[in-house]
Amino acid sequence: RDTGHSGTVGIAPAADDEAFSLTPLWHVAGKGKAFVDYQHDVTASDIELAQREGFESVEHLKRYTTLGMATDQGKTSNVAGLAIMAAVSGRSIPETGTTIYRPPYVPVAIGAFAGHHRDETFHATRLTPSHHWAVEQGAVFVDTGLWKRAQWYPRAGEKDWLESVTREVKAVRGGVGFCDVSTLGKIDVHGPDAGAFLDRVYINTFSNLAVGKARYGLMLREDGIVYDDGTTSRLAEDHYFLTTTTAKAGLVMQHLEFCRQVLFPEFDVQLTSVSDQWAQFSIAGPKTRDLLREIVDPAEDVSNEGFPFMGAREVALR
Repeated sequence: RDTGHSGTVGIAPAADDEAFSLTPLWHVAGKGKAFVDYQHDVTASDIELAQREGFESVEHLKRYTTLGMATDQGKTSNVAGLAIMAAVSGRSIPETGTTIYRPPYVPVAIGAFAGHHRDETFHATRLTPSHHWAVEQGAVFVDTGLWKRAQWYPRAGEKDWLESVTREVKAVRGGVGFCDVSTLGKIDVHGPDAGAFLDRVYINTFSNLAVGKARYGLMLREDGIVYDDGTTSRLAEDHYFLTTTTAKAGLVMQHLEFCRQVLFPEFDVQLTSVSDQWAQFSIAGPKTRDLLREIVDPAEDVSNEGFPFMGAREVALR
């Protein structure tokens, strides 16, 4: 009326209350294959075969046929697949059940992704062979990778770490000192192609290293970025012993295995991590050889001529 039109009261239409039903169609039988899971190529006949073979549980069906195990976790295939299974087994879909979805289709706590590197709750703290002795000497420890390493040994009356370290440096410069470096990674490399293999992963050439000698090596990634460093000793024609940094010990082993298996599979070489099998001590100072003579078999020649700089060999301890 406000717009100048005359209005009448309308009558709402009445809908007939007729019963109706929708019948789902899961599978149209035919001569060819009817694919249900397009990622894993699971067909309707595969589901029927699983039923005949006795895999009646949905979880058994999933593993027998790989239905719903692709990246979509069954979001595009499971409903039809479970309906077909229900039909061939004479059950309803609720009676048949559903499979368990995995991330990211179910909620996952962030801690499940990041928590494995949190504090000391996942990786066990590792101790060197001399750890308990160092504790008795009052050592101050530092976390190095997964290890506890003695950093300095303070004495009564010393005001700070610098005073303790200065004393220790003077003692080594004038006599002898040692450091437990067992935290370093240690890897045995065996095989007729061991030298050629190491040539590929270090910028150095190790295939021409003489038996009984050691050489410093710089390891690069495939893109040329520095990855790690350490010394490598040649103990026999087909046997090298290399050390890695403490924090990269496990990663270097993984990298070498990747190089061996993927980049250079033609090389006959075997790698063994022996970080836990060997204690390792660094001895320094002008009286180093005097100390060595006290701890190795008297028959061993540890003179400068018999055991020169960068020499490497197996010796027997007293």
